[in-house]
Amino acid sequence: MQNFASKDAGMQAIYIGILGNILLSSIKFAGGVWGNSSALVADAVHSLSDLLSDAIAWFTYRMGRLPSDENHPYGHGRFETAGSALIGAVIAFAGFGLLFELQETLRSNSKAILEFWVLVPVLFSILINEGLFRYSRALGEKLHSPSLIANAWHHRSDAVSSIAALIGIAGALAGWPVLDPLAGGAVALMIIWTGFKIILDSGRDLMDEGLDKNQIEQIENVIRESDGVSGFHQLRSRKAGGRSFIDVNILVAKDLSVSEGHHIAESLRRNLFKSFPFIEDALIHVDVEDDDNFESIYTCSREELERAVESVLKAEPAILSFNKLRLHYWKGKNTVEVYVKAAPDKAVEEITEILKGVRNKLLDLESVQDAKIYVVPELDGK
Repeated sequence: MQNFASKDAGMQAIYIGILGNILLSSIKFAGGVWGNSSALVADAVHSLSDLLSDAIAWFTYRMGRLPSDENHPYGHGRFETAGSALIGAVIAFAGFGLLFELQETLRSNSKAILEFWVLVPVLFSILINEGLFRYSRALGEKLHSPSLIANAWHHRSDAVSSIAALIGIAGALAGWPVLDPLAGGAVALMIIWTGFKIILDSGRDLMDEGLDKNQIEQIENVIRESDGVSGFHQLRSRKAGGRSFIDVNILVAKDLSVSEGHHIAESLRRNLFKSFPFIEDALIHVDVEDDDNFESIYTCSREELERAVESVLKAEPAILSFNKLRLHYWKGKNTVEVYVKAAPDKAVEEITEILKGVRNKLLDLESVQDAKIYVVPELDGK
């Protein structure tokens, strides 16, 4: 239910932006034409281009929030990243178009007379766009939506361009008409810069850029404080459509069971999701040693070790059965833990000496560097 409400909030932000841009572009275009202001017409075109970015944000936001499926096991977050890049391209192209138009205006040496009331729609535009920017950005960051954040910056660029238009119009009213088209040129350059910045940010996500330093430090702190984790290495991250994926190798005690190691990893995984809602998935690999500086491959298989150990045990008559073998691969060594049943007619001291001899024979094996032998007691004659 909470997820559904969040999606509705994102769509609501886009719809509000659409309505705001329709209103602003209409007011500024009419004011620019009737008031003979090139800067205000340029600003109106910028607001009109916002409608296209709103449409892109609407589509990519909906697609990016689709759940994962068989063909897209990591979800559809790239739609939002691609959408934000497309929004940036729309903004940049609009800016280049305005530069061309304003160049023609300067060449014509037009001495348009501006009306004082032209300042009113510009001030109105600054207030509305700044409000849309703050609202859309806050929601985009909360929902981890790059398309909403890119659209928010489009609103901010519109507010900044309106400030430039305000300066140009005020200068023209004060007796310097050339400031109006020059301010329009400044607006166009701001638009182009905003577009390219959004494209670059999206490109970094498409190239699997990792999380920023502050986020990585916070994640590292959660890993360090997790029960059962003695260390970690190879922490990596990448972003896709506002969601993040991480993988990390954690270190646990070498004598833990597989199920306990899995429990530690799963507990850490759940803590990461709880602490960082933007993490979509986390792959936790369990290690008993930091193998960054050496190849942790042990050539001897379990089957080979089991056959070698069994051959030693069978040669000792006091050992009645070979119950279980546990292996530990650590720091380049093969450690074996052997569980046996010993003859019940032997004294403890005698069994101890026999097992010492058996251990020495196990250590003589080329594939064994350490050995521990445990005697399984008889229970109820079993």
